[in-house]
Amino acid sequence: MYRAPKLQVAIFCILTLLLSASCSSSNETTWETLDNGLELGSFNVTIPESDTKARIIVMRIDPTQWRLELRARSQQGGENDKNAKQWALSEESIDSNSAGNIVAATNAGMFNTDYISHIGYMQVGEHINNAHILRNKYYSAALFGALEDTLPEFQLIDLDETELESLKDKYSYVIQNLRLIKYPSENRWQEQERKWSEAALAQDVDGNALFLFSREPMTMFEFNEIILSLPLEIVRAQHLEGGPEAQLYFQVGKHSDEFTGSYESSFSDFSKGTAWPIPNVIVVKRIEIDQQ
Repeated sequence: MYRAPKLQVAIFCILTLLLSASCSSSNETTWETLDNGLELGSFNVTIPESDTKARIIVMRIDPTQWRLELRARSQQGGENDKNAKQWALSEESIDSNSAGNIVAATNAGMFNTDYISHIGYMQVGEHINNAHILRNKYYSAALFGALEDTLPEFQLIDLDETELESLKDKYSYVIQNLRLIKYPSENRWQEQERKWSEAALAQDVDGNALFLFSREPMTMFEFNEIILSLPLEIVRAQHLEGGPEAQLYFQVGKHSDEFTGSYESSFSDFSKGTAWPIPNVIVVKRIEIDQQ
């Protein structure tokens, strides 16, 4: 039987170890703690069909330590066009002892051509942006700001399983959007050719809220498959916005970044890195400030 020289065997073993380390490091979960109950993850992935490299940004939010709220342009009489960063910074002066009352903001969902009203049902405290509950396609609703102690502070629900009417009056903030993932972890998007940059909202198995963002365009079937393959334990997710309008901004102490979308199929205007004004946003607030 042929036996390879010892030097050749040693070189082969070293190369194998290096290759294994390289492969494993690309799949490692890397989380940066921004504050207690607030983490930022960055995942380098490959889109299978095109073999394109992409990066998925994930902000993981513990809703028992941070408060999710909605902001709507309709509350301000249709004035004050702001992007996600401007929405967040507009409330920084509320508490002079804090770096900011709002620490993060992302799209609340798709909106109508009036650039004011949300397409699905939207409730911001006592203010109703859109009272109409859609019965077709918009099968996901996010609820936060529970008004009863027995309810979770944040949850996503599947509207073909749970009636929104049974819960909407028990929460301060309600937003209805297109569904991406149905409980438990079921990709509900069909394969298609259209692709775009994506901002999404998800819930994991522990009840955390996840802000998801991909600047690299992909189909929503691909996006769902990728985020379900990551160590995020997502059980439900909804689409917030696609293309150049998709945004995610955060500023927590020394940690700050702004992400904007770049591309959408059949769209004639692409982002050059400048965030567009958006009429409605989901924001993250410090609970300790809110309770003072």
